[in-house]
Amino acid sequence: MIGLFFGLTTDLYSTLTLHWYWLLKHREFYDEQSGLFAAKRTIKKTAIQTGLELFSAASATGIFPNARGLGSVFTLHRVEPYQYSRFDPNAHLSVTPDFLEKAIIELKSKNYKAIPLDALPDHLNSPDPQQPVMVFTLDDGYRNNFEYALPVFKKHNIPFTVFACSGFVNRQHSIWWETITELAIKLKHLKFDLGNGPRSIEAANLAEKYNLFCWLAHDIMMLDQNDVISRVDEIARENGVHPTDITNRLIMDEAQLKQLSREPLAQIGAHTVSHPNLALLSDEQLKIELDQSRRDIEAMTSVRPTNIAFPYGKLENAGEREFNAAKDLGFDLAVSTEPDVLKPDVKDNLHSIQRISLNGYYQSNRYVGALASGLPFKFFTRMTNKFQDLLR
Repeated sequence: MIGLFFGLTTDLYSTLTLHWYWLLKHREFYDEQSGLFAAKRTIKKTAIQTGLELFSAASATGIFPNARGLGSVFTLHRVEPYQYSRFDPNAHLSVTPDFLEKAIIELKSKNYKAIPLDALPDHLNSPDPQQPVMVFTLDDGYRNNFEYALPVFKKHNIPFTVFACSGFVNRQHSIWWETITELAIKLKHLKFDLGNGPRSIEAANLAEKYNLFCWLAHDIMMLDQNDVISRVDEIARENGVHPTDITNRLIMDEAQLKQLSREPLAQIGAHTVSHPNLALLSDEQLKIELDQSRRDIEAMTSVRPTNIAFPYGKLENAGEREFNAAKDLGFDLAVSTEPDVLKPDVKDNLHSIQRISLNGYYQSNRYVGALASGLPFKFFTRMTNKFQDLLR
């Protein structure tokens, strides 16, 4: 039965993934006004949701109980009441307070114990195999972490870490993904060149607005972000969108961050100064981003951060060089957004700790249980091997 489940699921995922691969390999069938990004987004969401439903059902049977490892570190960004928007390319970053509470209750029902992130090394050195841990983290420093997440954590006595980007808090840098969202909402057409060549993108309807957002995001992630985000901010201001106003509205200021740091359940971690793609930085720039963010947060809160989260957090954004830099700078822990549960060997890799995203597209306590079971990540390794075989 177990073999049949994994066999069928692997075949389903391989089919969906091959469709996505075909889209990438045949880009010539799409121009910049096309639905390439929309098609990729739809296939990805369909594959993930299908998988979560399957793994939710599978985890309820109790198969592979050891797949859950020693527990999980969870990632969130925005925690806020639901507001409908036809165009919301950042919806995956936002969960409701109600969902957060249901996630906590779901994990408690499965005997998970909540611990602060800085207690993780001790837990890993003497784990309780009968009681996995849950660790909650929130990235970027959104105001709603204070307004909506904090009350939920206090209600359930759950410690948590907010990784604050110091350049957002002190208003020296803008949140580019929020800026280009408002830009795409406002415009019906945009000509731009951020360094990857000139583009002329229509944005008159919903699909075209998503297309514009994706091309802007694509170019921003591929280039030196300090230069390119300055250019994006300039384009935004020219079109009546003000990045500083967006940051003021969405991100905690220094006073609020300091107030949060005084909460007994809260810790403040570092999250770089400007939220760059670290892989594109020189060694010296990398060191400055990590170390200065720690100094900034310490100056703001009077507490020196001992942990750091890498921006974006995938292996293409933060790898061995970045892990070693965090270790060499004296951070106790560093976290990525590569998804997996806590495995026993994590204690030997404390500067590349993996986290599971609680994604706004999949706000169901069933899915939280499925992710925490570890089954999706056990399966993913098998699927990847099968996918590679199919492409040979």
